[in-house]
Amino acid sequence: MLKNIQVLTIEDGGNPRTKHDIKREKKGFFIRPFSEDGDGNYRFRLNVKLVNSTSVSIPVLFNIEWGDTEHQDARKYVLLSKEDGLWEMFSTEIIGTKASVTINVPPGQSFLCMHPRYEYERYECFLKNLPKDLFRISNIGRTRHNRKIYGIQAGNESMRPLAILCRVHPYETIGSFFVEGMLRWLMSDCGEAKKFLIENHVVFVPMPNPDGVIEGTCKRTLGGLNFSTDGSITTEPEGIAVREYFLKKNPISIFDFHGWMYHYDNIVTNDPVRGKSLYLTLVKDEELFATPIELRFSKYPWVGKQNNLGGLLVDKVGAVYYNSSWSWYDRTADDLFNMGVRILRAYADLFNI
Repeated sequence: MLKNIQVLTIEDGGNPRTKHDIKREKKGFFIRPFSEDGDGNYRFRLNVKLVNSTSVSIPVLFNIEWGDTEHQDARKYVLLSKEDGLWEMFSTEIIGTKASVTINVPPGQSFLCMHPRYEYERYECFLKNLPKDLFRISNIGRTRHNRKIYGIQAGNESMRPLAILCRVHPYETIGSFFVEGMLRWLMSDCGEAKKFLIENHVVFVPMPNPDGVIEGTCKRTLGGLNFSTDGSITTEPEGIAVREYFLKKNPISIFDFHGWMYHYDNIVTNDPVRGKSLYLTLVKDEELFATPIELRFSKYPWVGKQNNLGGLLVDKVGAVYYNSSWSWYDRTADDLFNMGVRILRAYADLFNI
C-alpha cells in the first residue's frame, strides 16, 4: 500500500525544498527539513504534501531528521493538516537527532507540518477580499525577490495609531491567525467593532517577510535579516520598508507577535502599569488564555534591544512596545482568531483611558 503514498515538496511555504531531502524507505519516508542558518532555536519548520491515491487510510512511518539535539524536547510531535484548515497532533519518538512517527494518512491530499499552516497564498487571498471602505491597503516596499510588502490601516486616521507586527519569523504562523481574526472582527456587523473603528486607529504589517514565508525559511529573510535583532539598522529591503513605514506612522505603541515552541505564553513590555493591566484583562478569559502567561518588564524588547523595531520606536517616537510569544498547543484555529480579537481590544483599551 505504501506505493500509493507520495510525499511532495511545496512551492509556497514548503520545507524541505528539494526532493533529495525526501526519500522513500521500506516502511515509510525519510524527511530532512532545512534551517537557513543552523540555529536550533528556530529549526522548527516542516511542511510537506502527502498524497494518498486510495480510498482508505494507510499507515506510514515518517523519519524526520532535524540535524541537532538542542531542542528535541520541543519536537515530540508533528501535525497532520488538511485543506479544511483543521489539524491533528501526533506524538513522535525522539532518537538522537531524529523524530519518528507512524500516521494513518487519509485518502486524498493532506500536509505534514510542525505548525498550523498559513502560507502566502492564503494571506493574499484574504487581503483581496477586505472591504476597501474599511481598510486602506498600501504597498510599503518590495522584498529581495520583488514581492510586495503590505501595510494595512483601519479606523480613525486623525488619531495616533497603534501598530501591529507579526510573522517576522516565517515559521511563527500564529501571528497570521491572530491578525486574520482581528480583521474579520473589524469588518463584521458587530456594534463593538464599529465603535472600535471610530475610537481607534490601527496600522498592521502582517507579513513583512513574504520571501521567507514562501521559500520555507525558519527565521531570516533571503538576504539574511533577522527582524528581531537587526530590524532597525539593516540595509535589507524588507527591513528598510517596515522601519520607514512605522517611523512615518509614528505609532503610540507596537505589538509584535511571535509563536514559539514552549507550552506557555509570554509578554515583554517597557510599560509595567499597562503591561500588568493587559495581563489581568487577558487572564480573566480562562477559556482562551488557559495557557500560563509570563509577564516581564524591560526598557527594550527581550531580543535585539535597541536594534529591534520596538526598540527603535521606543527611542525615536516614545512608543510603548509589547514583544510577545504565543503557543498554539491545545488551541484550534477559531481559538487563535478569537485570541487575536481579545488581544486587540485589550491593547486598544490600554490607551483609551
